[in-house]
Amino acid sequence: MKTEEADRNRDKMTGRDRLNNRKLNEIEIAQKKTVLESRPRSLVVRLTTRCNLNCIMCDSKDGAPDLSAKVIGEVRDMFRYLEFVTWLGGEVFLSDIFEGLFTQAASWPGLFQNIATNGLLIDERWARILTGARVNLTLSIDGVRKETYEKIRTGARFEKLTSNLDMLNRYKDGHKDGSGGINLSMQMVGLKENIDDIGEAAGFMKKHRINQLIIVPLKSSINDPSSIYNEHEVKEGMKRSLDRLYKAAEKNGFRIINGLPISPGQTASDAARRPRDKDKQNGGPGCLYPWQQMIVSSDGEVALHCLCPFGGFGNANDSGILEIWNGEKFREIRRKVASGGNGDCCNISCVSGVIPSGVLRID
Repeated sequence: MKTEEADRNRDKMTGRDRLNNRKLNEIEIAQKKTVLESRPRSLVVRLTTRCNLNCIMCDSKDGAPDLSAKVIGEVRDMFRYLEFVTWLGGEVFLSDIFEGLFTQAASWPGLFQNIATNGLLIDERWARILTGARVNLTLSIDGVRKETYEKIRTGARFEKLTSNLDMLNRYKDGHKDGSGGINLSMQMVGLKENIDDIGEAAGFMKKHRINQLIIVPLKSSINDPSSIYNEHEVKEGMKRSLDRLYKAAEKNGFRIINGLPISPGQTASDAARRPRDKDKQNGGPGCLYPWQQMIVSSDGEVALHCLCPFGGFGNANDSGILEIWNGEKFREIRRKVASGGNGDCCNISCVSGVIPSGVLRID
């Protein structure tokens, strides 16, 4: 028994299972396999639908409020193989199980955690914990001006947000190397209400030492020709704002991940006609997420990625996570993406190249 325990501890500290899983996964991708022996390298877990805000665009309160004990156990069992785990809500800091899962995941060297949060419930205790861990904090902000932020994120106070950002940076500076283990990112949903704020986001990022901005579309808009992003006024306004944002981001060294079907100086319809030549040339799938990642929601429903327009993979409360991983839907998507015939199952922004292929994989 002592020998077995020692072996388990050694495997944990060396990350042998994780490394072997990664090597196997890369081989299976190169071979375009549809049934995998490798396990997911990235897992996105929606712990709860409970939230302290009532944002105007949010549908995250649908479904079961909390993840079941069965699924929680399966998630824990996957830590030894995972490279990335993302915790979502609702608001994760309202979940009774979040701290235990976070602490256990943090005990696995090589497992990087991302937390999506509105940041308003982070107190001094959590600031100490987070800045001492290997974690990316993605703050859902949606507006960099008080009036925009509080209009979109109903129930929030802009002053509380900025105060908490200052607190996190203060604790980060308190580490002896001046960095802490935490990285600050922010996320904005592209809306009519925040077009101008997107263009001004770099100033907010610089002030609060945020180095990455992720812009995501409304989930209901994906592959919808009647979405707000095809309205002339919205499209032109977003293009102008994105132009300003990218120029400021380049100057300050910020990373921008744009998930909107609009690029700076480019319309959605133009983007839809542009093939992803680079991925066709290298002979491999442009998107690797069908081989690398899965999302488990609080009601047990499994999906692939927040930018994907399809679901129906199965429910982890009924089937095991790994059973779903090699289930009919995952095999179908892998087959289509590997063959290049993915137009009927993928986000047009991914297929067209508006979303860079480098974003569509775990590196």
